Amino acid sequence: MNVRSGTRFDLDYINFKVAKGATYERVLIIATGPIATFLQRGTPLAPGPAATFYVAVTRAQQSVAIVVDRPGQSLIPYWEP
Repeated sequence: MNVRSGTRFDLDYINFKVAKGATYERVLIIATGPIATFLQRGTPLAPGPAATFYVAVTRAQQSVAIVVDRPGQSLIPYWEP
């Protein structure tokens, strides 16, 4: 996945950096390369991607969901249709 991955969904979306300072009831994150690798394999994030992921995750007041193609070896509980 890349920065344009979210455009395939029919949703209102914003860039992680644009979301900084905003809050939302629920947040759906489309994971891009380094974030997907972090979730799937536990590979540590570099400071830049870690900071933007933190911003994305902390925008939600109620819930956060993260979209990845495959969960891989993620230790985070996941839902699969």
